[in-house]
Amino acid sequence: ADAQRCYGEAIGLLDQDRKDYKQLSDRSKILDELVPHTSSVELEDSLQRLAKMPEVERLKIIDRIIDELKKKEKEEQRAREEAAFVEGYKDVAYFETAKDMPIFGQLNDDSWVNLKNIMDKHPEVKVTITGHTDNVGSAASNMKLSQNRAINIKKMLVERGIPADRITTVGKGETEPIESNATPEGRAKNRRIEITIGK
Repeated sequence: ADAQRCYGEAIGLLDQDRKDYKQLSDRSKILDELVPHTSSVELEDSLQRLAKMPEVERLKIIDRIIDELKKKEKEEQRAREEAAFVEGYKDVAYFETAKDMPIFGQLNDDSWVNLKNIMDKHPEVKVTITGHTDNVGSAASNMKLSQNRAINIKKMLVERGIPADRITTVGKGETEPIESNATPEGRAKNRRIEITIGK
């Protein structure tokens, strides 16, 4: 298997005009065909050796293999769940009319710590903060207000240790309401910022 990997990597780097290129390429193809059979032979040998062992020793080895497989399965499941959580992460904070700082108590310490932990563990991800408003006021003033809301949340994140270059701010103004602006309750839902994570 190691020889197969080495040949495979080397072939991709070699100049096809080399005199021995075809010979090396043919060897690589042969190794590709042989490796599955080699693995089967190794497995069969292992099973035969296992069958010849005393029962106590054989059972210990079987238990160890089962434990290793269970551990691997749990780690893979945890990795899948974490990847899904990161991909679906979203936090929201709401604002009073015409204000660019969130209502007191929004984005508590747990929110900051949770986001910081994700960012530390996944250096490849970045944060996007998107600001929104209701339809009170002009479209131009609301666009500026939404931008300021996003910028202020970014400042809070930077103060808590998240690098500024991993944070993007976007202002949407009143263009993307999630509720009707015809009611006070709907407008309150639309005066928000959304924090999302992506690569």
